[in-house]
Amino acid sequence: MGKFRSVCHNIVFAAGEYAGVNALLRHINRRKLLILCCHGVSKDSFDLLKGYDDRQLPQSLFRRQLEYLKKHGYRFVTLTEAVQMLQERMLIREKLVTLTFDDGYRNVVQNAYPIMLELGCKGCFYVVTDLIGTQQVLWTDWIETVIRQATSDQIDLDFEGRMLSFILRSKSQREEAMRQITRLLKNFDWDKRHAYLTKMQPSEPVQLPSEFFLADWDELRSLDPDVLEIGSHTCSHLELGINLSQETLDHEIGHSKQVLEAALGRPIVHFCFPSGSYNDRVLAKLREYGYISAASTHYGFNLPGQNLFLLNRLGPRDSMPAFKCSISGMILLYKYFARSFPDTTKRMSKRINPCY
Repeated sequence: MGKFRSVCHNIVFAAGEYAGVNALLRHINRRKLLILCCHGVSKDSFDLLKGYDDRQLPQSLFRRQLEYLKKHGYRFVTLTEAVQMLQERMLIREKLVTLTFDDGYRNVVQNAYPIMLELGCKGCFYVVTDLIGTQQVLWTDWIETVIRQATSDQIDLDFEGRMLSFILRSKSQREEAMRQITRLLKNFDWDKRHAYLTKMQPSEPVQLPSEFFLADWDELRSLDPDVLEIGSHTCSHLELGINLSQETLDHEIGHSKQVLEAALGRPIVHFCFPSGSYNDRVLAKLREYGYISAASTHYGFNLPGQNLFLLNRLGPRDSMPAFKCSISGMILLYKYFARSFPDTTKRMSKRINPCY
């Protein structure tokens, strides 16, 4: 069913391109800043997440998407340049775009950065400071690897006094288990989450894919800040919108900034919310520590006067037709249609469910 839906999506997206909808919308939205939300850029041979999660974009597809933007007249700017334009309410007279990469994957340095240098592209790299230079991976990647490599057909987890069982007999069942366990642990503080992750520790060593490892300090220092700036993505990738103590917020927001500035020797002024989670206390803390922007998971373009601590972003997609519809704003049009005609789009979404 997932493969069928993917085919349907691409047919609709391709139709939007063929009918000229994308060209029209690109023209309408040409005075809006486009910020792309990326994660990893993997070798083309890496397919562990194929059909499950598109956060690891194949290197060849990443190149094609950047070349498409260049071909259609987009000019790349750093996030600092973009924020200055928005802050000063400067009239945007050309199609502008900047890249952002969440989490700090090493393959961004190895696979994406050389392409950016070649094509003259710019962006910001949000890193998780506690994991820099370690052999640890993000907790979500660890869960996925444990489930993927499990030798049994079922995993049981004592969750808040309830015994939950997850069937692992097929690829789709394993992927559903990954999603459910991640959702269950997402809103816990680090100590409680770590206790559950420890319970999931298998008897056999976990073989972590190299594509899940994060950049080290030397790799971060090698990046030209005029091409790829560094921003904070907290110390431990903790969701900040839950009821955290003042001490924890200071650590995740303030200490991560201090660590990066001390190691890199330059100001760190950009932030990204893990999983898009924030509240008013978080926004106040960002201002207190001297950040000038924060990237959200809100889907959309940016105009002068935009709230700089809730920057909108658009996602690169796992196919060119979907990518073209994303950066033109066609998927935003679909979302508007979905809000206006919920009954109709509920039926449509069974066949056409854009990845926004």
